[in-house]
Amino acid sequence: METELDKNLNLHKISCPIGVLCIIFEARPEAAVQIFSLSIKSGNSLILKGGKEAVLSNTALHEIFCEAIRLAVPSVVGCVQIVKTHDDINKLLALDKYIDLIIPR
Repeated sequence: METELDKNLNLHKISCPIGVLCIIFEARPEAAVQIFSLSIKSGNSLILKGGKEAVLSNTALHEIFCEAIRLAVPSVVGCVQIVKTHDDINKLLALDKYIDLIIPR
């Protein structure tokens, strides 16, 4: 997309993935679907951490996400991971070399 602001001055819209996102969200499984969709559409890898009350639902959704990616884009299998315990988050916080953005939602 390009917009001409003035003579010889053009504005270009360039999308660029952030990288690896870690998103911590409450116990609402529909949030996992929204987060997954947005991050994959924008070309990011994803680590999901949902609320403990929805761990079974989030695990099932993670399996569906992985299968969908495997069928659609086999070259990026493994780009969506799930974390199930709060202790795992503390470990992930130390991995700032590898995780580009952590979002508590």
